[in-house]
Amino acid sequence: MESKVHISVFKKSSRPQVTRCTVCCLRYHCPLCPPAMYKPRYFYITKCHQDCRNGSSGHFHCPFCKRTIVRRQDSERHIQTCRRPAEEPPTKRPKNPQNVPRFKEETSSRSGQGTTTKPDQKQKAVTPERQEGTPLPAGRRKPSGHDNPACRVGGGKPATVLCPHCEVPMMKKNIRKHIYRRHLDKAVEDITAHSHLDAVCIDEENGIYAVRKSFLEPFVPLHVQKKTWGKEHKVKCDSNECIQACAFAVRVGMRTFQCHHVRSLDYCKENAVQTVLQEEKINEMVKKMWFGEEEKQQCLQLQSQAATANVPVSVDVSMKSEHKLFVSVYEPSVSYCVRLGRVIVTYDKRTNTWHCPCTKPSSSCIHKYMAKWHLFETHVHLFRKEPSTEMKSDISEQEPSAENMGIAYPPEDDQLQRMVSYIHSSKRYPAVLPDDVLSVQQEGYPVQLFPLETLCSTCPEDTVLGPPILITSQAQIVSLTGVQKGVNTYCKQCSKCGMLYRYQEYHDGLHNFDDGVILTLNLCIFLRNSLQAHTAVGQVFDALEETFKTPLPSRDRLLHAYLHFEALTAHEYKYYCVNCGYFPSVVVMDRHEKGVFSMPFCDIEPVPGDFTGDVNSEDFWDCVSAEMIAWGLTSSDSNNPFTVHPSYHFWAPWIGQGTRRSDVVLNTEFLKAPGGADDINATEDRLTNQLMNLKVDAVRTLCKECGVDSNGSKIDLILRLRTKMQNKQDCNKVFEKICGASGGLAAIMCPCGIVYSLKFNIRAEGPRDFADMLLAWKHLPNVSVYDSAQALVNHTSGREPENLPFQPHEGRLAPPTPENIQAAKDRTLKIHLPWILEPNTENVEDDSHPCTKSSHRYVLCDKPDEDNGKDEKDILRRIDLVPELAGQLDSKVAEQFFTEMRKNDYFLKNMSPSACVFLVRNMVHHHNEKKERQSIEKMKRSVWEVGSSPDSVDNSASLGHCHDTRDIT
Repeated sequence: MESKVHISVFKKSSRPQVTRCTVCCLRYHCPLCPPAMYKPRYFYITKCHQDCRNGSSGHFHCPFCKRTIVRRQDSERHIQTCRRPAEEPPTKRPKNPQNVPRFKEETSSRSGQGTTTKPDQKQKAVTPERQEGTPLPAGRRKPSGHDNPACRVGGGKPATVLCPHCEVPMMKKNIRKHIYRRHLDKAVEDITAHSHLDAVCIDEENGIYAVRKSFLEPFVPLHVQKKTWGKEHKVKCDSNECIQACAFAVRVGMRTFQCHHVRSLDYCKENAVQTVLQEEKINEMVKKMWFGEEEKQQCLQLQSQAATANVPVSVDVSMKSEHKLFVSVYEPSVSYCVRLGRVIVTYDKRTNTWHCPCTKPSSSCIHKYMAKWHLFETHVHLFRKEPSTEMKSDISEQEPSAENMGIAYPPEDDQLQRMVSYIHSSKRYPAVLPDDVLSVQQEGYPVQLFPLETLCSTCPEDTVLGPPILITSQAQIVSLTGVQKGVNTYCKQCSKCGMLYRYQEYHDGLHNFDDGVILTLNLCIFLRNSLQAHTAVGQVFDALEETFKTPLPSRDRLLHAYLHFEALTAHEYKYYCVNCGYFPSVVVMDRHEKGVFSMPFCDIEPVPGDFTGDVNSEDFWDCVSAEMIAWGLTSSDSNNPFTVHPSYHFWAPWIGQGTRRSDVVLNTEFLKAPGGADDINATEDRLTNQLMNLKVDAVRTLCKECGVDSNGSKIDLILRLRTKMQNKQDCNKVFEKICGASGGLAAIMCPCGIVYSLKFNIRAEGPRDFADMLLAWKHLPNVSVYDSAQALVNHTSGREPENLPFQPHEGRLAPPTPENIQAAKDRTLKIHLPWILEPNTENVEDDSHPCTKSSHRYVLCDKPDEDNGKDEKDILRRIDLVPELAGQLDSKVAEQFFTEMRKNDYFLKNMSPSACVFLVRNMVHHHNEKKERQSIEKMKRSVWEVGSSPDSVDNSASLGHCHDTRDIT
């Protein structure tokens, strides 16, 4: 029976038979298209452009009937419903999907689209007869306006692979996602000879293998031990997930459970090639300066330990990885990242980076040194210092890195000392950053950060620095709008002295912390203002991480980055009031009892025998700032040689430079230590007050910890603790339980709320601490407000018996006669101190105050504590006895300040002592700056309202007259 299938329909396996043209040319023509050159391809259902259908230039022919369809969508629906000829018997669908006839669209007209159909499973396409196309007459041309180009031939068929689990063909790029979605659980459960993880035996004696970590990821090995011979049988996987799964299986009774890594070892038939590392090779590496002599000795020692243990020191386990090299290195000590005595070191040839789980990528370790030695034995072609033309990802790319050039970065020892000193002295940021620096947006940040130095600053000659050396290509810039990754940071080295210089500029709006974490200056200012609002730095970054949906570095690292920024900022820390000047005539003193940092007292160094209490304040705080800077140049906190630990002989308060007598200040806390000569009565009273503020459960717990009977009421418990505190050692123990490890914070403030002195106590706060600060002042204030006034006077007088600091009347306002005491009780006694408002002009003495011109110095009591004195003479220390102070002096200003500071205790207590004192001083500095701006604005408004000069402002607004000459208008 003659086939009625049109010429445009044919099987996939058949090709159209065409003949060479003999009319218009010598080429082949498509029988379905106007004259054009034809290259035979596999065609299915294509669009026909012959005159088969009137009024239509393009159409499709049905393979089962004589109908023609214009639209592609209509042709698909028609073919699905059209019946096959009766003489065609139904056939079963082949098992291999690739043998099923398919209908594929092909472009051949101006519309450019063919048709694609999917026949029923019971249907089979009719095999069309091959027909020869009849060439068009030579005179026939395309009609006017009718674009009918030659048939477009589609590209080749994309490469497909079969799924190893369901044998479904798919594109190679989709196979991983398909296995993850459909067969991951099955692949893990059904470990067979055809579906298992690749493995190689590293140590045959101890049963150590390197197994592919996952079915999905590229080849990343981990260690697995399976030793079922000898005296000790060990089966263990190095994966945390597998360890947890095995522990859970044991708890539920599945003691025979084995993870898929262990089960894959049943099909491991490959042993790793053992490489013997030659000492001549490592000597050659030292000679070529790939690393130093010290690293060489460490490698040789590790090789000796491996030989003693009869295990291979290094094994190449790269296997199927294309761009990464993996070396299994022996490690005798067991840790969290080294459970089976070996560690995997990874080298990425594309990014030229090394990774070891025991340290961060930018740091070196013994395992990386051993891996370099191993690769120098097996892949010596990678170690070239000249540019490589074969592989862009060689170790010696066109720009060398610090690690593959043998440069120790971060630096160590003397190199670190010089680098910290240079950054601290020469790379400071201005206290007020320019607006153009803060206005830099994220799109404007550079992706390559080079140091600007060209000459060495330490060499006597003008030594030119070497070319930039890559530190890392994985640095990230953290800003308020996102995280920019893939930033390259570089350093330069002096060829003579070896001094390293890194990028530490602020003109780009960036702050480089450790060459891996870079903060924008806008973010640093935001963190500063957040701390003023009592928000921890970690909380800010938690919010940013949730906003960006991108993981950020550790919170400790980011906190250190902010402290590093503040250490490089050129703050004056002047602790100065625009109203009261450098020497306020009236001060308010108070303390923050809660410990501001934690510290073990057993770590405090003993005091030198010749120590008298004199500490250089500038040296101490410079050392603290140097520690903050060194954080960006050391691999961890434990490796920071600049760490400042609390000690009695090197722990200084901070007093403004214009206020203190000299850089040498007093710190006599070593006399408060057990066996010292300090009075603890004031400490007992304050601890009792603190106990009264605690809840019953807290007091009961404290009694148990101190070995006191915990039964009874709260008052009974407090009385027992007070009795126990009669002993100095027990008092210190109770203090540590209540107030924390440190002795709290003591401060001296002016009535305007500006802090003039800060002292971070190691032991319990007492009158000695305030005496240390006051005696370090150039001019003592005329009026000091302190809750334990008599204790302060007694202590200070004992230290200065020849020159009594507080007089007349031992700092009381009047002689302690019975008449004055009774008048003070009746509130009829008034003591005028006119020089508080107007300077004294009569009988000016040499030691008089420069602002008030008076040599009288009184110690008065704060109102809440003025009735708590045990001596009735203390009633002559009441503030309201002085009309010039009553109603003008806010004696609660220090208490209000510490109320705000207590809101920061939740994150300050978790910091190291040096970081805590540095941050507190910085926060108080910004507090003072804010108060100063507010005072200046208030004075400006007062001047404008009066309409005259600043001299017309009422003097009552200021209790001191020692102003500076700054222009406030």
